[in-house]
Amino acid sequence: MPAPRVSATSAGAFTPPPGSNMYSQQQRMIMEAFRAEEYIKDRMDVQSEPLYDTNTSTTTDAAGGVIQEGQPSSQFFTNIVGKPLNLTNMKKANELMNPEAQAVMAYRYYLDPRNSVLDSENVMASFALRFTMGSKPYQTVPLWMIPQGGGLFTSGCCGDACVVTNGEPKKDAIRTLGVTLILEQGVWFEGALIGGPYTVTSNFIHQLNLDGLHARGIQ
Repeated sequence: MPAPRVSATSAGAFTPPPGSNMYSQQQRMIMEAFRAEEYIKDRMDVQSEPLYDTNTSTTTDAAGGVIQEGQPSSQFFTNIVGKPLNLTNMKKANELMNPEAQAVMAYRYYLDPRNSVLDSENVMASFALRFTMGSKPYQTVPLWMIPQGGGLFTSGCCGDACVVTNGEPKKDAIRTLGVTLILEQGVWFEGALIGGPYTVTSNFIHQLNLDGLHARGIQ
């Protein structure tokens, strides 16, 4: 019996032969990660990549630099119009396109190193993160518990230059989920900072990153 066909460009893309149990360890891991009824059947293209969205607050924006619960400055995956790829890879606000799915294995909250130390410290102290899918919150967590695992890092200051990051810039310095969350096409979702208000002192850039496996239909 022939082995399952695996794409040369994606070890996650495959079509198993009818009635075959000949899956590789990676294929079994992918199928287990996407244990859902609506999307994953027997054909999929899966890449290890995140969904992400970035917000910027300034003292001159419409909100006057105020980050506050329930406002655009605190909402991720909602306000995506006009953002380039370095700021978001969402194509539709609060939903995945058809056919897509995401197995979320870690939340990563990123603080841009150009932020002032005061702003980074105050936002970390003033807010929690809540991730909602449909009408149900699936994660409510203090920001310090979802380290970014990347970015510039310093244990102190060098002259006038200081950088504050949410954790160390290591690929394993993230908090992985004990239970994988599956986002499916057509299901509304949002990440939001809960707390505030806090008024930034200068430009403040932060990103929510849903790290995991991104599945799309084979073209």
